[in-house]
Amino acid sequence: MTTTNYLIETNNLTMTYKHVHAVDRINLKVKEGEIYGFLGPNGAGKTTTIRMLLGLIKASHGSIKIFGKDLKQHRLDILKNIGALVESPSYYPHLSGEDNLETVRKIVKVPKSRIAEVLELVRLTKVADRKVQEYSLGMKQRLAIAAALLANPRLVILDEPTNGLDPAGIIEIRNLILRLPKEYGITVLLSSHLLSEVEQVASQVGIIAKGKLIFQDSIEELRKKANRKIFLSTSHPEVAATILQERGINVDTQARGLVMNDRSDEEIAQLVKAFVEKDIDVYRISDETSSLEEIFLQLTKGGQTL
Repeated sequence: MTTTNYLIETNNLTMTYKHVHAVDRINLKVKEGEIYGFLGPNGAGKTTTIRMLLGLIKASHGSIKIFGKDLKQHRLDILKNIGALVESPSYYPHLSGEDNLETVRKIVKVPKSRIAEVLELVRLTKVADRKVQEYSLGMKQRLAIAAALLANPRLVILDEPTNGLDPAGIIEIRNLILRLPKEYGITVLLSSHLLSEVEQVASQVGIIAKGKLIFQDSIEELRKKANRKIFLSTSHPEVAATILQERGINVDTQARGLVMNDRSDEEIAQLVKAFVEKDIDVYRISDETSSLEEIFLQLTKGGQTL
């Protein structure tokens, strides 16, 4: 039996504030070379988890392994290989983009040539000499990501990187994130409260709600949780509902017609036959599957574990 080596692995990671679990025994598992979408509503515990992963705050309980090493014992060695954008990016507005990166470069001690490389990567080369105060919000976010990439990290952690961006800015950041594993072998942990954003880039997803990790698997597995409903529109909905109930089928009456859980084609055919025998006209039969967004909202509202 083979065991998977995870780039990030937490064991019952917990953060308690005044006897309240902001993060409650979560077990993150992030593989190397993937984009891991860390999803949850605002206040669910995402940023607290990220701050623990970066050693910015100390966990109340549990352990963190990154690159196969315990964070408590190898903190500096681990952090040298992580780039991060957490909450609002910091920069000097009166300096150019290039000069901002130079201040970071001196701290992380990489060759000066690296600045040109990351500016090219985030597509800011043409505006490198402009003051950051003249940058759009999307350009500032890309500059912050460039700073996170300066030290050639194995792992990049991005906390809500598209917050406040217009659609064009969101697309720029999304395309950049997609390039990191493909072209540079960088693993990405992407935190967001927007499933619609994460599903377009992530291969794996972890959903946190009320401090608990309620789902962790692929986007495809999340889609399998979707509920498929059958809608029936008939000439006599009350009689049709009685027929369904007599057959042990739970049915709801809505403005658009009768609604029941998914049935096989054979069962639907038998139901239509039963309606016709009772002189009930069937106007329309349609099916509908919950969207990922609906599944996400349902999960995070209830906080139940899948």
